[in-house]
Amino acid sequence: MLRSLAPLVSRVRPRLGLANSVEQNHHRRWVIAAGTESRVPPAIFEEDDLARIDGVPEEDTIAGNVAQARGGLVQHRPTVAYELRNVRLAGGHLCTWRAFHRISMKSPPVWGRTPERHFEDAALASTHYGQKYFGHWLSDDLPLKLAAESLAPPVSVLESPTPHQRQYLDILGLAPLVVGNAFFSRIIILDDIGQNDFKRQRYEVLRERLRCQMASPGHRKVMILRGKSGQRRALLNESDIAIALASRGFTALDPDGLTATQIAQVCLDAQCVVGVEGSQLKHGLSFMSQQGALVVLQPPNRFTAVQKGRCDCEGIRYAFQVGHAVGADFTIDVDALHRLLDRLE
Repeated sequence: MLRSLAPLVSRVRPRLGLANSVEQNHHRRWVIAAGTESRVPPAIFEEDDLARIDGVPEEDTIAGNVAQARGGLVQHRPTVAYELRNVRLAGGHLCTWRAFHRISMKSPPVWGRTPERHFEDAALASTHYGQKYFGHWLSDDLPLKLAAESLAPPVSVLESPTPHQRQYLDILGLAPLVVGNAFFSRIIILDDIGQNDFKRQRYEVLRERLRCQMASPGHRKVMILRGKSGQRRALLNESDIAIALASRGFTALDPDGLTATQIAQVCLDAQCVVGVEGSQLKHGLSFMSQQGALVVLQPPNRFTAVQKGRCDCEGIRYAFQVGHAVGADFTIDVDALHRLLDRLE
């Protein structure tokens, strides 16, 4: 019964002036892959577009995203492993008496139920943002699974995967054990945020696994439609953009109406992928040619260059165009998009 209080005690510690992070309260720490330094190219865009930016995701700043877009010297964090002992998984979160690690989108429990399973050894293959956003799951959690399985049996807390998530796990041979309420004698948690050489290698492993499952359609060009899933980010003239791009040989793809296999068959080794900023673009970015270009259509009220980090890691060119606000929605200047694509080609 006393152990059931660990979820509460670990979360109360900061109120008492005590740290509860895994980085400060672990049994062992070691570096899996060293950090790297690289000089990355600037994004391809028109300077006038920057004047239309009037908002970013709540955790970001306009200055920070513009700086990332401009490129330059970048420090990439190392991949670091933290070993915890005697850990409870309760409500989708890991906790000991001293450490609390948020994973799930669920509210952390006050009281830990009796564990349904006991594991001697495991490695975590889920992230908090991977639980929240499909795009982060594709770019963060799938490479994390490859790193985790080299250290210990991988476990995930993704109890209700979407159809696309289930299909990708099956296609790529990555289905980890999913657990909900458990006790671990030992578990490894990876800090795997850095876009270092180790991350690049795993991106390539995922792409190669897909190539082994299906024939590459060749260097086609793809427009991925935003659709209605996820947060509202409505491109009001999306159909006009699709028609304009069709004249340049682009295939329009609506992920909402297709299986992961069908999506991957279109995106594999694509030479150019265009679409509204959002998780749906990760279908293309994850499997397009590393000699290709990603073109992001940016809502002016939610500008972000976050996908440039992966592009830089893999050598994919990154371009963007900021739209024109129409209330909470936006439009894209078709002629300006043609000029941007002309520069890329």
